[in-house]
Amino acid sequence: MFIKCLLVLLFCGAPFLRAYDFVLFSDTHYDNPSVRTKIPDAKDPEYKGRELKRNLDAWAERMPAEIENAKSLANGLNAKFAVHLGDMIQGDCENSWLYNKSYQQIVSKLTEGLNMPLYIVRGNHDSRGKGGPAAYNSSIIPYNELVHHKKAQGAGKNNFVEMVEGDLHVFYDCLNGKVDYILDALDKHPEARHVFVYTHYPLIPYHAGTIGGGVVSAIEDVTKRLELVVKLAMRHAIVFCGHLHKAYCIVMTIPEGTITQLSLFTLHTHAEGVQPVAVEHPSPTECFRLPETEAPAKKKTLDASMRKTFDGAYSRITDYVPAGGSFDMITVDGDKVYAKMYFGTAKEAAFEIRLK
Repeated sequence: MFIKCLLVLLFCGAPFLRAYDFVLFSDTHYDNPSVRTKIPDAKDPEYKGRELKRNLDAWAERMPAEIENAKSLANGLNAKFAVHLGDMIQGDCENSWLYNKSYQQIVSKLTEGLNMPLYIVRGNHDSRGKGGPAAYNSSIIPYNELVHHKKAQGAGKNNFVEMVEGDLHVFYDCLNGKVDYILDALDKHPEARHVFVYTHYPLIPYHAGTIGGGVVSAIEDVTKRLELVVKLAMRHAIVFCGHLHKAYCIVMTIPEGTITQLSLFTLHTHAEGVQPVAVEHPSPTECFRLPETEAPAKKKTLDASMRKTFDGAYSRITDYVPAGGSFDMITVDGDKVYAKMYFGTAKEAAFEIRLK
């Protein structure tokens, strides 16, 4: 009788944390001529015309079908929420009215028939160019405040925190924020079972050549940079990102713990039916060991402190190719976190990835 009463007290006092799912999109680059002031011509840089053709080809049939597939799968799982990791639109609209028109069209396509809230992370394409920042701040941030049921953290900053089933979810505006926001969220929620960070730019760099595109590499204060890495590793944080137009999973392992980063690329840039494959990096621990005389591909060089932070720390780098057309279903079940990576209109996941 004593043991029975003790068990009742223990279970009544402990919160019951249910398993849940959520769906991720990134880099959809929604585009059509009606949201542009002009169509690129011979006077414009060649890449602008190339990107417009890429976007229009994808959005003619493949992207609408992929998004409907993702929404159907998410609804079938009774998923808790959906997240877009940025670059919803191509941008290049050149005035606030067209930016708002573009937002309305893509948000409608993503949310119509979706039985859960959609949270939106800022991407560099979403508010670049003339009229972009003002339109984003007056349109998407208020939308997020509505679906999050709270105010954004900081004027003009698209930062939010959610606690879901005992887990900390940090939505980070990497284009208009400071990493103090992530650190503060970690400090305020030491009880969180899992820590998830959502950012458009990768938090830790994909490899040495992309060092300039990471959140951590943009922190000039070396002490703050290391503090962020260590505190996230201590919590075995999972980071979701986009931006590089790649689908990959990397695991950074340091004495304090691990950071797992999963990237995806939703824009369907290849023919339907192409079979994706997983490619393991043969020596992930050496991906930052550049000779001192060799510069990374990007503009920023890999300084000594960054080399010290990342050299030898990556225990896994897996690429999923071709990357285009991917969306992820994340399952949180107790102490385990899984990602199922889908491509296009496939009803079965191409890969199941253990994140924790």
